[in-house]
Amino acid sequence: MSAPSVFSNLQYQFNKMLFNTSAQNYFEPIVEKYFPKHSLVNNKATIVNIHHEKNGMITITVQPNKKWNGFVPGQFVEIGVQINAVNYFRNFSISSSLNKYKNENLISFTIQKQFNGKVTNWIFESLKIGDRLTISEAKGDFVNSNSSSKVLYIAGGSGITPFKSMIEECVVNNVAVTLLYYAKSQQHIFESEFTALAKKDNVKIHLINTTSDGRININQIQKYCSDFLERKVFICGPNTMIEDAKQ
Repeated sequence: MSAPSVFSNLQYQFNKMLFNTSAQNYFEPIVEKYFPKHSLVNNKATIVNIHHEKNGMITITVQPNKKWNGFVPGQFVEIGVQINAVNYFRNFSISSSLNKYKNENLISFTIQKQFNGKVTNWIFESLKIGDRLTISEAKGDFVNSNSSSKVLYIAGGSGITPFKSMIEECVVNNVAVTLLYYAKSQQHIFESEFTALAKKDNVKIHLINTTSDGRININQIQKYCSDFLERKVFICGPNTMIEDAKQ
């Protein structure tokens, strides 16, 4: 057998081994150590920033590796962390804009600390810049892509997270959008970002204080978005708010 054919055969055998699942799992720790932005098995993301928001929430910004295929505003990712040698997975909505991903290869997700929540408590107490997470491909159909119809977004509490990305999509696509965002006094997150977005001609944002103004009701909807019957309506928040909206 000639030298080129021997080399080709060895290369074939190596590739065959490399793309075998069990072999990939074997080599994964080596790849993680020496090539931290790559993975043979999973999508990985490196934490580049952690920002503390109001209302016991943090925004974590990560840089996904090259295997990750992007997202549509409104979608979520499944985040994997290892706690005491046990893998845990939780879903979090992407709160950053599509342009941020396209231009900087960065995405953010905003997380609320849950009482007695093993994963969110660990995230708040243990994650640091430079750590790496396992992330799924983006999932979910809570999206308004490629539509020019006017929209009404209604959010309560941490349900605001997908809408931040979706509103920025409306700005890019020049879609008329109104946001009603319900939260307790001094607990609206992304306030400075929303103030800037509200300066756009096609964006109207109303931060509603549930402490003084109460929960969602038809009078508020008519007051802030009189043409709501002509719009596509998206709502995300506590179950009680969603039930109130249905009535």
